[in-house]
Amino acid sequence: MGHKAYRGRQPSAPMDSETLLAVVGRLEADGIDAWLDGGWGVDALLGHQTREHDDLDLVVERHHVSRIVELLNGLGYFLVAGAPPKSFVMVDARGRQVDVHPVTFNAEGGGVYEMDDGTEWVYPSEGFTGRGRVDERPVRCLSPTVQVLVHAGYELTQTDYRELYLLRERFGVEPPRALLEHVLAPAQEETRGRDSRLRQCSGMPPDDYRAGVDTDVALMEAWNLGERADGWSDTVMLEVERLLPVLIEAGYADAQGNTWNFTPKGVQRAMELARQ
Repeated sequence: MGHKAYRGRQPSAPMDSETLLAVVGRLEADGIDAWLDGGWGVDALLGHQTREHDDLDLVVERHHVSRIVELLNGLGYFLVAGAPPKSFVMVDARGRQVDVHPVTFNAEGGGVYEMDDGTEWVYPSEGFTGRGRVDERPVRCLSPTVQVLVHAGYELTQTDYRELYLLRERFGVEPPRALLEHVLAPAQEETRGRDSRLRQCSGMPPDDYRAGVDTDVALMEAWNLGERADGWSDTVMLEVERLLPVLIEAGYADAQGNTWNFTPKGVQRAMELARQ
């Protein structure tokens, strides 16, 4: 078929949420559990998509791999790299890629993974308790703690540091000390830019601004974010989460879990401010 694996493959297409759910749903319909790893695993934990994903990483039980290959063949995927029982890669005609990582559960519930060099690495048993959501559908995924552990096992990119930051902010899982400076650096830059924009909107001097954000400014910033956003990016979500306590206290918004909404009072006030 001429398929090629990994980044730069031709053809190449991102792994979207609809395709992800089709793959996971097909496995589950056959009684096969699969845990999301990698970028989609992080987004599942967060409950929303933060970026485009090049592939889908799945951790599965090793004794299912022959059947998994058959099922993915049925969805149009072909084996292009690696081979069971080690990790292997399957790609469809559009270039959408699924990376499968087989494990064997030990007596303690850990997932024993055989690496390319023949050595073994064990996913802690706690990792398989993770649960998340993709397009509001419940999915299995590695837990926040084990996601951080997995991220620390290879050379990281800025995208990886961003994911570690999001896991730290949402779940309080600290990255290894050696990585902390890199994890916090992009976030600190974002914070400085966001604070500058809010100060400009409010007209407050820096010292007054630090004492607290004006409620109407917070409302308008959240309103504008929603109007500007093409989907809810991770940056938008972080800004809204920062502003949300101010809006809730003023009665402008309410929140349940990961869902938030403007109250009728908030919508009315935002429209009034928007007309000024």
